[in-house]
Formats: sequence, structure tokens, C-alpha cells
Amino acid sequence: MLKTPRKSLVLVHTALNSKSLILPKENLLPSNMYEAKKTLTDLGLEYIKFHTYLNDCVLYRGPVLESSFECPKCHLSRWKVGKDGQVRVNMSAKVMWYFPIIPRFKRMFKSSSTAELMSWDANNRSKDGKMCHASDSPSWRNIDCRWPEFGSEARNKRLGLADDGGKGQLLMENKNLVVHLNHLAERNLGSVLGRGSQKGGVSMEKTISFFFELEYWKFHHVRLCLDVMHVEKNVCDNIIGTLLHMKFKSKDSLASRLDLVDMGIRPDLAPEVGEKRTYLPPAPYTLSRKEKQTILASLYCMKLPYGHASNIRNCVSMINMKLYGLKSHDFHILLQQLLRDCIRSVLPKNVRVSIIRLCFFFNSLCNKVVDVSKLNKLQADVILTLCELEKIFPPAFFDVIIHLMVHLVRELRLCGPVFYRWMFPFERFNKILKSYVRNRLYPEDSIAEGYLKKSQ
Repeated sequence: MLKTPRKSLVLVHTALNSKSLILPKENLLPSNMYEAKKTLTDLGLEYIKFHTYLNDCVLYRGPVLESSFECPKCHLSRWKVGKDGQVRVNMSAKVMWYFPIIPRFKRMFKSSSTAELMSWDANNRSKDGKMCHASDSPSWRNIDCRWPEFGSEARNKRLGLADDGGKGQLLMENKNLVVHLNHLAERNLGSVLGRGSQKGGVSMEKTISFFFELEYWKFHHVRLCLDVMHVEKNVCDNIIGTLLHMKFKSKDSLASRLDLVDMGIRPDLAPEVGEKRTYLPPAPYTLSRKEKQTILASLYCMKLPYGHASNIRNCVSMINMKLYGLKSHDFHILLQQLLRDCIRSVLPKNVRVSIIRLCFFFNSLCNKVVDVSKLNKLQADVILTLCELEKIFPPAFFDVIIHLMVHLVRELRLCGPVFYRWMFPFERFNKILKSYVRNRLYPEDSIAEGYLKKSQ
């Protein structure tokens, strides 16, 4: 066997990795990764890094905060502190990666195919009197009527903002996003049609006032949309947890029974205090062990189409009599399709019918094509269903999320189909972004760079 000299291997390796040896002399290929990234920024693929406070109070942005070295609220240092206790000057304790929206719009309109899709709502949608897109909703038409010049141009866009109710508020609290939205309005390019909240809107009240700086914000029919995905999840979680009497999830507890005593209602459900233990009389929704096994066995044997939902069998515990590990989409499938079949033979008729009516309500609410003439009946049905459920379940069952169901039909009427506003696409996209993480010490850096590479 002949051996290749080491010197020859070095020459071959150098030739394959040298641009000057394998490409024509006057080529325009970047010489290194840094030059390639500079070229891509001209396509609208750039980001801005802002220093933030460690507790996500505010951003180091603006004439006052840009030069400060500590947080005005919590008084923590702007710079990173090493293990030896020394402050690392010019090394920010936390960095926020921000992708500007205006360059993104420019990039979308540079491609003819993408530009055609951007004006689909004005040129290609069907006009049969039913709502199948947000452009068929009164909120969309309200913008067109108040600003005819804006509505007459198909390239002008309406934006929807999704906020998880947590650290995503950092942009809103510092008016960073409002600045860009005002700039879009001045250029007659974009307006915000409404906001979607992941937490039901409770934690958004303190930041909603900043959006009134936008000229059109006060004219919106609905300024804050409820997230149907999380409403479904919490409603289904309450029902399943109470029926199966799951620990920490059941709304039927000693405290809820004592609430009935304080309110002077349902004396037959009052707890009976004994010498060694307190006995809770069975309620209409109380299931025996055999009935719980019947429900769980039905779910265990369910066979769903591939990709329709996760394998429900893996979430069923026949030993502990509970469901665990369910995702938001699993609750969606469970509430709209599976639950009504599992409870047909194990609950009293009034309880069974009320829960099934609730399942049908969410099924009708999430239709892709909305018949406006049927919304009045849908609103009356959900009110009647809630009244029936109040006769069955204890007051602890009716938390804020349960009462928010009353407003969902109104938002459907004013803002269009639900699937354009819920958080399912964003939750799936978050999973994709997490897959970009290569350096767990700096996950934000990995996500930003990975997203730019996939967008090329």
C-alpha cells in the first residue's frame, strides 16, 4: 500500500479551502463569514442588541438610560459580575435581541411571489357574506372607513401583536414598539388591528395605555383579544381535574365545600366532620373508581389520525387514575372531540348534557368559516350553559378564565375567525426556535443566529 507524503496532503487541503485556488479570480464570493453576514444585512436580515436590566425592568435605551450604569428601580449593576465578585465593565448582564419590523416589510415586498401573498386579502379572498378571514370583520372595515386612503392601498398591512403576558411586555413598557408603529403609520404602511394575549389579558392592563399614543388605537372595537387556546386549556383542565378528582387540580375540595356553607346553598353537600376525618358527601359530578376507569380506558383505547394530536395513551395513568403531560393542543382535541364520547355513560344526564354543550360551544367557536347569523344563538347557548354549570359545580370551579367565555362570541363577531388570533402557531414556532440552541450558555444568541440562517 502506497503512502501519500504528508506534504502533499497539506497542499491538497490548502487548495480545497482556498477561495483563490478553486474560484475564478474576479469572483464576488465573500472571503469569510463576517463579510457574508454583512451582505445578508442588506436583505433585511438584521437585529439590534439592547442591554437590559437583570430583572427585565427597562431597557438601556434613550437619552437618559443609555449612559446609566445601574437600574433606577432595583439598583442592580448594568454589567456582569464574575464569580470573584468583580464587575466586568462593558459586559452587559443581559441582552435583548430585537428584530426591527420595517426592514422585514421591505424584504417581503422585494420578492414578487411574497408581495402577491401580502395583498391576498384585498385581491383574492372570496366575498360570500361569511367571515373566513380577519379582513371580513368589522374591526378591519372600521380602519378602512376611518382612513380611506390607508384602506384603498392593498399593500398597507394590519398587524396583530401576540404577548405572553410576561417578559414580552418589555418592549411595550419602554414604548420601543410604539415608536416603530408610529413610524409605520407615518409612512402609510401598517397599523395594529389588535393584540392577542396568552394569559387571558389580566397582566396586560398596566401596559395597554402606551398604545393610546397611536392615532388609531382609541377607535378599535376590541383592543385586547383573549387567547382561545389558553381559555380552552384552563376550562378542560378544570373539568378533567374535578371529574377525576386529581390532586392540586380538582375544584372540589374541603375549602370549596365550606364556601357552600358560608353562602348558605346546597346543604346536602356540606362537609361532615367526624372524630378522625372529614367526610365530603358525593356531588352529582363525583365518580366512583370504576367510572373513572371507564373514562380513562376510553381515552387509552382512542386511535387518532397521525399528526392530529399526540398519543393520548401515553398521558393516561390507569394506576393513579389521572391524566398527565397533556399539551395545549391535547386539551383542544380533548375538549372538542374526545371528552363528550368518554362521559356519555358515567355521569347523570344534567351533568353530561351541560359538559357536552360546552364542548359543542368551543367546536362552533373555532370554525374556519363563521356564519354571522348564527352568532346570537351561540352567545345565548354559552350563557345558558354557564348557568347550568353553576348549578352543578362548586363556586371554586368558576375562576376568571371560566367567566371569560362569555366574551369570546363578541370577539369572534368583531375580529373574525379564532384561528387567526390564538397562540397555537406561535407556540409551535417557539419550539422551532428552541431547536436552534447550540450553546446553552447563550441561548438567545443561538436562536437569533439560527433564525437568520433559516431565513436566508
